Amino acid sequence: MRRRLRACVCDSQPLEVSVMTTQDSFLTTAEVAARFRTSPSTVRYWRHIGAGPRGTKFGTKVLYRESEVQRWERERELAESAA
Repeated sequence: MRRRLRACVCDSQPLEVSVMTTQDSFLTTAEVAARFRTSPSTVRYWRHIGAGPRGTKFGTKVLYRESEVQRWERERELAESAA
């Protein structure tokens, strides 16, 4: 059974639109894991608890934008240097 998602645009709340470049590539969970020298299950756990880079589900696959992985990486570096 498929559900349809409906978008509601209300005058009181602006619709947030994320603009990405067309050159932004996608990484799989395994590629993100290899980049950070960890296992794919760890990356899935990070996503589950909201601690890792934001992934987007396309059908049954979760893909990560390269720009999002880089943003998360910079955020972690800043957190580590501040500690």
